[in-house]
Amino acid sequence: MSTTKETSIKQVHPQIWTFTQPFTRSGFVKIGLRGTVIKLRNNDLFVFNPVNVEQDGEAIKKKLDEIGKVRWIVCPDLKHNLFAKKYKDWYPDAQLIGMEGLPEKKKDLHFDIVYGENANTQKWGFEDEIDSAYFSGFVNKDVAYFHHASKTLVVADLLWNLPANEAYSMTNTSPKSGIFSRFANNVMHPYSSWQRGFLKFAGMKDKDAMKRDVQKVLSWDFERILMCHGDPIEKDAKEAWKSAYQSYL
Repeated sequence: MSTTKETSIKQVHPQIWTFTQPFTRSGFVKIGLRGTVIKLRNNDLFVFNPVNVEQDGEAIKKKLDEIGKVRWIVCPDLKHNLFAKKYKDWYPDAQLIGMEGLPEKKKDLHFDIVYGENANTQKWGFEDEIDSAYFSGFVNKDVAYFHHASKTLVVADLLWNLPANEAYSMTNTSPKSGIFSRFANNVMHPYSSWQRGFLKFAGMKDKDAMKRDVQKVLSWDFERILMCHGDPIEKDAKEAWKSAYQSYL
């Protein structure tokens, strides 16, 4: 594990690294931010959720170059795309992954792979080692990924696990400080009825699609969950998923 000014870089498996940072939503809620990098057997890198490079860009790029060759840059939903352009500038030959609606939202970027359009039927080179599930019925159009070798599920807003202790471990700030953060910490975790209600509401426009994709994820043999907001789940990962998505099972 190495720590830069604001980024905790941690190897959680021989093929997986996390880049975790403090992040406050709307200036009130301390939710943290995590990017996940998966190294394929041929040394190609699958970069899920590019994190903030304003403070630690040099160290982040140096680490990525040490690990392997960046081949895919993944914006995992309609919200997690703020820093994708910088990564694409760094690695112009990498394929940029998004979902329907994102090309219109981010007109300054060209998306090579678009879930809901061309990503559903084609092969892009990572499928032998990484499975995907596009949650077309979810409000943010999230894509979940499963890395076979490490038995790791990687998600953005499909699951939260606050408080974000790891994200704030290198700061002098507690993730539990502030009334809004304290509230979020109490309700935004997989075993909270509030998070179950949120996920039910977030998928209400297409419940059948949500049931299909929730079940698809559940069919994967994962033991770990790495999410963008909150601490990783290293134990009873499937039980956590079942609890959060109770209304779709």
